[in-house]
Amino acid sequence: MRAFAVLAVLLAACTSPKPLSFGERQPLSIVTAAGTTDQFSVEVATTPKQLWTGLRWRREMAPDQGMLFDLGVKQTTYFTMSNTILPLDMLFIDSDGKILKIEAKTKPGKAGPFNSDYAVLGVLELNAGTTERLGIHVGDYVRHPMFKAR
Repeated sequence: MRAFAVLAVLLAACTSPKPLSFGERQPLSIVTAAGTTDQFSVEVATTPKQLWTGLRWRREMAPDQGMLFDLGVKQTTYFTMSNTILPLDMLFIDSDGKILKIEAKTKPGKAGPFNSDYAVLGVLELNAGTTERLGIHVGDYVRHPMFKAR
């Protein structure tokens, strides 16, 4: 019976892992065609484990926070919402920081895939509704050191 209890604890630990810590947050801004600039504090995912884990199992995120996925090279990519609890907006970003596509208000747990449709260097995840609330659209620019200044 004791072995069964230990096995149950191990299985529970495997199915609901703790969120991965990515270290220090970095500043990021989005400049809209309307002339507004919105500031965010983001975690940057660069390693294969970080890129796979992303925001899975996170239960909350402040309105001015997000996660930036650095793909390393421009590529067509897709994301899923598997094991993701938070509804998100996904912004697919070119190497110069231009937003090429937005998947708004994605649903938690929905497998997707949410495709970039274009070769992108990065993907920014924000709380669902952020792009609508702040008037962020395709064609606006993300400012962060990983993108070449325009």
